[in-house]
Amino acid sequence: FDCFTKWFGTSPHSSGTECFASPFNANITHYYSAFPSPDIDGFFGSQGDFFRLDAKTLRPGWYEANPPFSPGVILKMAKRLMELLDIARERDIDVT
Repeated sequence: FDCFTKWFGTSPHSSGTECFASPFNANITHYYSAFPSPDIDGFFGSQGDFFRLDAKTLRPGWYEANPPFSPGVILKMAKRLMELLDIARERDIDVT
């Protein structure tokens, strides 16, 4: 995460987001969980379930995705990332 911050920087308008974290392993403050929230993770800062990331809250910046190593989850993640990249392109949101 230090490398991401060094390469891509952070600012109020562009910062990092972890897509699959938990309160126990989150490295940055803006993160999504692999599981639905608001469950326990929601009480500790999770923005919610990555797969339900609302396109309205898609923000500029860099995204790091390290999902559970399950073929089903990885395929679902890839499809969702493609959807979010399309939305970002349509709305001219700069994401990495």
